[in-house]
Amino acid sequence: MTGTRRHRDHRRRRTAGLVGGVALAVVASGCQAGLPESVVKGSEVTVAWSSALTSANHASLADATPGNRDVAAMTRGRFAELVKGAVVPDEGFGSVEVTGDDPFTVRYDLAEPTWSDGIPVDSADLVLAWAAGSDGEGGFDAVPTGLAASERLASVEESDRAVEVEFSRPVQDWQTALDVAVPAHVLGQRALDIEDPMEAKKAVVDAVRDEDESTLEKLATEWNEGFRLSSDDIDEQLLVSSGPYRVTDIAEQDSGAVKVELVANGEYTGSLNPSFERVELVDMSDEEKVAALEAGDVDVAQVAPVVERRKQVRALERRDYGLATSHDGTMWVLALRADGPFERRAARAAFLRAVPRGDLAEAGGGAWADAYTSSNTVLFEPDGEGYDIAQEDSRFERAFGRPAKDPGAERARAGVPGGTNVCVLYERSSPFAQRAFKVLLRSVAEAGWSLSDCGTSELADPMADGSDWQAALVRVPVPRTAADLTRWWGGNGQTNLPGLENTQRDELIARWDGAADRYDARDLRARIERTIVDDAIALPVAMNPVVTLRVPGLDGVTPRPGATGSLTSGIAGWSRTDR
Repeated sequence: MTGTRRHRDHRRRRTAGLVGGVALAVVASGCQAGLPESVVKGSEVTVAWSSALTSANHASLADATPGNRDVAAMTRGRFAELVKGAVVPDEGFGSVEVTGDDPFTVRYDLAEPTWSDGIPVDSADLVLAWAAGSDGEGGFDAVPTGLAASERLASVEESDRAVEVEFSRPVQDWQTALDVAVPAHVLGQRALDIEDPMEAKKAVVDAVRDEDESTLEKLATEWNEGFRLSSDDIDEQLLVSSGPYRVTDIAEQDSGAVKVELVANGEYTGSLNPSFERVELVDMSDEEKVAALEAGDVDVAQVAPVVERRKQVRALERRDYGLATSHDGTMWVLALRADGPFERRAARAAFLRAVPRGDLAEAGGGAWADAYTSSNTVLFEPDGEGYDIAQEDSRFERAFGRPAKDPGAERARAGVPGGTNVCVLYERSSPFAQRAFKVLLRSVAEAGWSLSDCGTSELADPMADGSDWQAALVRVPVPRTAADLTRWWGGNGQTNLPGLENTQRDELIARWDGAADRYDARDLRARIERTIVDDAIALPVAMNPVVTLRVPGLDGVTPRPGATGSLTSGIAGWSRTDR
């Protein structure tokens, strides 16, 4: 470890002046570049979505909306992103590596990306991203990442466009934690009233380095609020991009719908290869989307799989329209509260083994049953990173993979009298939950259980519901952070979904949060899954799907699953084959 420290000190001695290093890069960029070679001149694609672009800073906690993340997927370069639970690096933007274990230190090293106004993405942008994500200097309200455990910048290498971040402990998301969401020169110009972009960069770095509270407060306020957008008055400076596309306009149409227009970023030199010169995002309801697709007004639309829409979509498929299903990062589960009739583990297991979860998914999905992907875990996405390992290690298949041959006898062996009542919470306004509850009611009655309908018209949070339920048929997120894991399955038994405290699970969650090695993290998460199976507190039913439709001749539209897998995240892989 001494050698690592010496290596870091040597890097500090190599550090050059920020302004000089950046100025050279700007001169080299010269005039505005043309379109990337991969772009087909004059090509365009129109996407129907149900969102809005309200801010150019998707990393601000208040502005981390689905619409803002959708656009950021096209307009922001990043070191890496999560796809099906696996980290996918983008070497066209830069590289990330662990350079020290004690203390845990990570080097973020940019390639040679450039902002769309010709200013290079450099160490000043990394310093700002660190200050915002770590909030070490106070005032920045950023989406939480592992940078919260960062204590300081170990080094800043202006000439190499790199920083080294020192953490108080290992963090699992070290490859994705540093999010270069805001251009340092734009922030400095706007917050500090500095005209020259190079001076603005230097001012941002100096404020962070010197812990200048007054300047940092101005920067934080602008970072938190100053990148919000309106279709009435758009400051082009806010639309500076580091990704394959840049926003050119946000316009309200005659219908009242808002349209976001983007064009290929001529300064983009990353590893993605966009095909379309122009992209339009048009806000529509699901009903309007399908009609617009049929009329040829849009090329891609993502809709919820409701029964009323199945016949219409089937007709489009018969005319060579493409259809792809994915999930939104949430899962339907049957969760049990560990008290009352389910205070003992044997009673919970007997109930879960009486449930034909395949029948629940089929009935709940109705005409869209084939879009509901089954799952044998609650902590992993099907076909995602670690899913097969988790299935094997948790022994779910043996425990609850299929209903018991004689569920009534198993209930009796568990010491549960016939006719024991179970109050089931679900959302009556959800067609899936309605239909699945009817199957649940019938199937467990055959095993000697009695169910009470404790459904509610709307169910935002089952843990906040005031009813005295014992089972809940609800959607829960596949957890992405330790906070997610703790909220739903760990921590104090009074605050999680099953109302059960498990100190072993809490210890594993804490270890998982600090597992910097991907295989260690996977195995720890699988062990957490095993504790959930052993406690018999939840039965995964199916992932909640979304359906993506595309016109004939448009290829590559394969939306990424999960909460962070926006429809537009893979747009660089879309192409026309009919023109």
